[in-house]
Amino acid sequence: VESKAVSDQAAVLDLLTAPEAWDAPLVRDVIHGRLMRRYAADGSEETLSACLRLLEAAPSEKHLNHMLAALDQGLGGRLEDAPDAFRAKMAKLVEGEGAKDVRRLRLALRSDVPGVHERIEELAADPKMSTPDRVSLIELLGEIGRPSCLPTLIPLLHIDEQHHVEIAVLFAIARFDDDRVPAKVLKEYPRFSAKLKSMCLRVLLSRPHWALAFLKQVDRGKIDPESILVDELRGLASSQDEEIDELVQKHWGRITRGTPEEKLADIRRFNNDLRAFPGYAEAGHPLYTEHCGKCHKLFGEGEEIGPDLTTANRKDQDY
Repeated sequence: VESKAVSDQAAVLDLLTAPEAWDAPLVRDVIHGRLMRRYAADGSEETLSACLRLLEAAPSEKHLNHMLAALDQGLGGRLEDAPDAFRAKMAKLVEGEGAKDVRRLRLALRSDVPGVHERIEELAADPKMSTPDRVSLIELLGEIGRPSCLPTLIPLLHIDEQHHVEIAVLFAIARFDDDRVPAKVLKEYPRFSAKLKSMCLRVLLSRPHWALAFLKQVDRGKIDPESILVDELRGLASSQDEEIDELVQKHWGRITRGTPEEKLADIRRFNNDLRAFPGYAEAGHPLYTEHCGKCHKLFGEGEEIGPDLTTANRKDQDY
């Protein structure tokens, strides 16, 4: 079917949108979703029209939601120029009961439906919304939102907010090169947990002028330099900013990124240590929580910032 999806699009759609196709388990559970993702990933006017036809042929709300999930997976980022009929369908999906549906709102925003960006901002700031839904909406604004969302997002870095909301906000606002971002992060920094401070540091060091603002706070005695790991600062070695270099050297000494040979030597040393001892999982757990778990999840424990390590090839030391 996939080999004919574009070349014989009309015939494929006639076959797979027929009422009997929705009752066939293989078509309903596998082929429909794959076809929707295939058309959505292409993103042309012709294939988006095919997506629209699949949506309109769905015989029930359950089937529609299945197709919307596949469409969401296939689209990726914002559509540059969605066909009017496709945009109208996305607008209709967020009417009535769909007005607070995260997936439908995400599709509508990607399709540039008027008014949806403002609605997402409003819902993201609403404490009555569930925390997972708020986090999803905040992440969406961080992914394809406009700078106009900053006055809504920045105040959510607040002591009364949910921890997961603050984390989502932190990484969402990091996308925008706006001086209000480091100003707010540095203001709230002293009250944050060690985990959140580490995340803040990654954000602040991601842009040279934000990094300089952070280093000036250290120089003024507002932030203890002993609380910052030297490894977290290595990225600044390539900043080529004299003021940054001077402040780093003043408080931590000379820091380099490390040569390829030094990195290879570290890997060999770690591998030798791993082979020399059997390991002690109970002692390793708090180390995972303190370091790896700040970004990665393992067997359901940790954050979802980086890839889930549960299915990673952890036994292969050369992986």
